[in-house]
Amino acid sequence: MPSSATPPLALLPLRAKAVAVIGLLWRPLPAQNAKSAARQLLDSTAGERLVLHYHDNQVQCGIAPPLPSGQRYYSAALLLMAQLGDDWIGIFEWENGQYLLCGVAGGQVVPGCDGLFESAAAVTAQFERFQALCDWSTRYAPEQLNLGGEPLEISTLLHSSTPLAYPLKVVYNTPKNRQRWLRGSGVVLLLLILAYTGQHYFQQQQAALSRLTLQQLSQLRAQQQQKKMVIAEAVWQQQPAARVVLQQCTQHLSHYPLLLGGWQLIESQCSAQGSSATYQRRAPSDDQLFLQAAAKRYPDYRLQSAERGRVQRPLRLEARLSEQLQPLPTLSQVFRDPIDRGAATGSVEESVTATKKSANFRWNCPDSPRQLLQKAELSGVVIHHLNNTISQNGLVTWSLQGTLYGE
Repeated sequence: MPSSATPPLALLPLRAKAVAVIGLLWRPLPAQNAKSAARQLLDSTAGERLVLHYHDNQVQCGIAPPLPSGQRYYSAALLLMAQLGDDWIGIFEWENGQYLLCGVAGGQVVPGCDGLFESAAAVTAQFERFQALCDWSTRYAPEQLNLGGEPLEISTLLHSSTPLAYPLKVVYNTPKNRQRWLRGSGVVLLLLILAYTGQHYFQQQQAALSRLTLQQLSQLRAQQQQKKMVIAEAVWQQQPAARVVLQQCTQHLSHYPLLLGGWQLIESQCSAQGSSATYQRRAPSDDQLFLQAAAKRYPDYRLQSAERGRVQRPLRLEARLSEQLQPLPTLSQVFRDPIDRGAATGSVEESVTATKKSANFRWNCPDSPRQLLQKAELSGVVIHHLNNTISQNGLVTWSLQGTLYGE
């Protein structure tokens, strides 16, 4: 599992006393009273400097902790955005085998994608988690990371930023001996662990058997088992193919904006019937701002409470084509392997019996289940739910639930 620590700051000298900073804490702000809201954030985050970024009707605040005096500081992410555009992800080599990461989506810096990472493995893992959400088609990365895209030199890009814009202004002077200071990562989503709704097919009541002979009891049980097998086959064949559900749900979840009317996405979930996203109010935004923003993008939206709102999109998939079932123990082991090697947590029902034809499973994992199952044979797999959440430090957590059907 990745560390929950916020990536540290990186200071990139520019010219004279100018320094570009990577690793700001990014927060959304309401379009109205943005400066007042930013000051409130500084009071609650131990920050000292901030920069406001306006794009269309959205406002962001980048917050930095106390920095050495005598320098002029600028947001590296915003300087790069001015040159590279509104939608891209960039990984740049830095000192001592470290890497810098900047991600921009819809003209806004993606919280959690502005920071310094200690290794190629760490920055690649962060890229893969957010790629599943933001679906970047434009990438800049060193060739040795094998992520595609063009390699760029960050120092060259930053030095060509003339004149310098996006200064970090000192607004709130914190004591120099303050031990707690926040470093670059953002808040996108709040904790979510979805309530698992396990669906159990084939629960049938047995009639009173007290007057039956042992032979009659055996015959009745054989008939019930045969009926269960027929029902099981009908159930999985009528469901969409697992790989199609994974693909379509991942695309659905990646298109929900991280910010909507100043409210933050805290959970998103998807099944074969549709997807939904829940947003948390962030002060001083209000319900009218959320409703106005939701009405422009979604036909189905509502307030769940004064603090939460929900938007939905339909998803209708056809039943799968004919598939050849695998042995259930073999299929179950495919879904146990990520748990055994630590790529996921969860469980798979025991399936090594002579008559068992199905097994429920559930996963929680930091990487997209679609990536973990990229090379797996998924005939006989039914996906019930695919969901995700991101912590305040920008760590994505996925959950997957379904049923395995086999011979």
